[in-house]
Amino acid sequence: LNGVGYACYTRALMLSDLSLVIPLLALTPVWMLATSPWILGEFPVALGVLGILAIFAGALLLKLGEPGGVWAPLQAIVRDRGARFMIAVSLLWSITAALDKVAVQSSSPTTYILAFQIGFSLLFVPAVLRRDRRAQIRTHWRGLLLLGSLGALMWVAQMTALQMTLAAYVIAMKRSGMLFSILYGHYLFKEKGIR
Repeated sequence: LNGVGYACYTRALMLSDLSLVIPLLALTPVWMLATSPWILGEFPVALGVLGILAIFAGALLLKLGEPGGVWAPLQAIVRDRGARFMIAVSLLWSITAALDKVAVQSSSPTTYILAFQIGFSLLFVPAVLRRDRRAQIRTHWRGLLLLGSLGALMWVAQMTALQMTLAAYVIAMKRSGMLFSILYGHYLFKEKGIR
């Protein structure tokens, strides 16, 4: 599920602006209001549900004052393939986040992360072995090493947090990173509408 999710995530980013599709990831904790009780038997208190819905509303409000306004990300689902891919990602990740908690509770954060990353790496070995990809890896190995290290730290923090609280809360906090993605979209890729 994570392999399919990451493939759809990458496709969404190739097809659409970060500022349009990243806010749709705020749907992940909303979906988890259904997947967490089903998989984990846990459901947030009323204030927690309100917080999760506020994060989603905040993601929509990021588009306030632009064409389409707060509904632009949701309207994009109809007309934008990247947005549809990201909706699929949010649903898949609502399932995998709950399954991550099951795995962490059955082992430990480090054991699960190690097993997951080995399996995930093996899944993408064929793509990495392509000649053009090997050249890209040799050229950008420092940046990839930095990204991999930061990703490892993120995974350790996320899996540790999953042991401490409800999965929906952890993912809701993780989705607050969408603000940084929108800033990256503006400053790195010159996307419009930062205000």
